[in-house]
Amino acid sequence: MNEDDSWLIRAQYTTTGYRFISRNLRYVFESLDRTRFFFNDNFSGTNPLTGRTSRSKITVLKFNEDLQTGGMLDREYDFKFYENIRYSDGFIDPRRIEVIPFDNDLDGTFDFPEAFNYVTNINPNSRIYFTKIVDDSGFGYFVPTENLLITDTLTTILLYPWDTNPLGYIGAFNTSNDMFYRWDGLQVVEDTLNFKFFLGRQSLNFKYSHFTSEDGRIDPAVTNVIDMYVLTKSYLDDVRKWKSGDRLNPFPIPEQSAQLQQTFSDLDNFKMMSDQIIWNNSKFTKLFGETALPENQAVIKVVKVQNSKLTDNQIRQGVLNAIEEYFNLDNWAFGDTIYMSELIAYIHTKMVPNVASVTIVPKLRNNDGVRDPATFSQIRQEFNALPLNVATVDDIIIIRSASRENITS
Repeated sequence: MNEDDSWLIRAQYTTTGYRFISRNLRYVFESLDRTRFFFNDNFSGTNPLTGRTSRSKITVLKFNEDLQTGGMLDREYDFKFYENIRYSDGFIDPRRIEVIPFDNDLDGTFDFPEAFNYVTNINPNSRIYFTKIVDDSGFGYFVPTENLLITDTLTTILLYPWDTNPLGYIGAFNTSNDMFYRWDGLQVVEDTLNFKFFLGRQSLNFKYSHFTSEDGRIDPAVTNVIDMYVLTKSYLDDVRKWKSGDRLNPFPIPEQSAQLQQTFSDLDNFKMMSDQIIWNNSKFTKLFGETALPENQAVIKVVKVQNSKLTDNQIRQGVLNAIEEYFNLDNWAFGDTIYMSELIAYIHTKMVPNVASVTIVPKLRNNDGVRDPATFSQIRQEFNALPLNVATVDDIIIIRSASRENITS
């Protein structure tokens, strides 16, 4: 591995073993105010003009400035939707979408692999700065900002009159060391939590082409659209068989909209002529275990009461049973937010008087390389999702005390 920052794979040794980190490159397109993106990564849509299967895409239009020549771009550049931007609590951000260059001729290669570079003319100074804001639900996310003091010297930042702040800066950025700073009320301090930057370009003219799947509508012509969310017994049985069997097998696929429409066609006799029923299949948010999404994987760490008569294995099995009871589908509606504090409280009520404390610790590490329970306080599900616990007794650990070292290790 190179000693500088040019590495692609880094092996970092810790007290518990090696931690391997690999680099990758993501292209993210976002619209802060005007456009919201929707992408179902399981299904393609149909282009009504060509009749061909197609994915939603972003087209960067020709009437954008070419930053190399000063004129207009020589052509339009298409970027295909690739993946939703999903936060650590499961929420999908509709303002952002991960994209890749388009393959219009379907030959298996990108038409313009360097499309991003052509559009952005990226260089070390092509920075877009972001600041963290917190919504009404207490969830923090980043939005672009131009309200920063940008300079290449720390002296300029220190000499600025932050106590009066005549220019209304919310922070500062030093281009010589790529560090952010803010005024804490008394002095200038480094800030690694509330600001960040990416290389890219802002204020582009673009066109958003959305091709919906068969179970969605963009502009329905009928008066009333009735969305029906369905969890069929056959699909639930398939999921339960998967859960009780070999979980290395593929997760069951739900029925498609056309299948649901045929199965429940009798309900069409009870709707008004101006109504249209849209059948939406259900999905599951897998939680905690190794088959869950990385951001939903966690370890449940339990401190046992000192004089408990139960063995460690009995404690672990009891905690697992409590989790299963908590996520009984009778207690949940589609899209309900999952709060870890409520789950922990339920485990306590079921394990009295044998458990002193319960902490749910994410398997993913934060930017400081720490597994922080505070980053795993809630999971916001998709609108058609129900929770499914996939943890096993191996994901439940008995610890001696709830010390920070024991919790975050």
